[in-house]
Amino acid sequence: MKLLTDSATNATTIKVRDYPLGTHAWRLFSPEYPRGIVTKLNLNPCHDNAQFTCDDGACVDVRHRCDDKFDCVDASDEVNCSKVTVGETYRNEVPAPALNGDYDAALRIVLDVRVISLLSFDESASATAIQFQIYLTWRDTRLMFNNLKNETHLNFLDSEDAKKIWYPKLIFYNTDTRQATKVTRFKITTKHVSKHVHFPLSMTRQPA
Repeated sequence: MKLLTDSATNATTIKVRDYPLGTHAWRLFSPEYPRGIVTKLNLNPCHDNAQFTCDDGACVDVRHRCDDKFDCVDASDEVNCSKVTVGETYRNEVPAPALNGDYDAALRIVLDVRVISLLSFDESASATAIQFQIYLTWRDTRLMFNNLKNETHLNFLDSEDAKKIWYPKLIFYNTDTRQATKVTRFKITTKHVSKHVHFPLSMTRQPA
């Protein structure tokens, strides 16, 4: 198929065997670009706010975007599913500022310890072994989150996203080797700031 318009004003061409729906490379012509420039465009009948457009032009419910399931035949609904974006000036070695933006003020971090089991207890040695989980919750207003879901199990950061952000370091000074926490996964939660907008404000860190 070849589509042409009057080149005196502007022109667009594409050569495909089927209908030009979906993502294709188009050559655009105009008086400023008489030889044309090539760009990718996606033509589709999808509803902007309610549906996601697959690369082949098919439409799926936007809630199925980045849900770890292939809803598009070409699996394009599971591409570019990063959940966190950091700005150019973001430094993950610099602690998050207080909520008022003051870097000199203390950042509020909520610590939640959940004991799973008591493995051993030696009164004579004043030593005990405990299996537990620690949850650290804090707010980092420098971050922007993407592709969040209502189901919290779909909001864990992968290893690449986890490398981008700052998180509190927790060291146990009363252990034999002063062990630090080992991060296994991150869980992102969101908070309503108005009846129309969801803005992610807090994250929960779950060490092993």
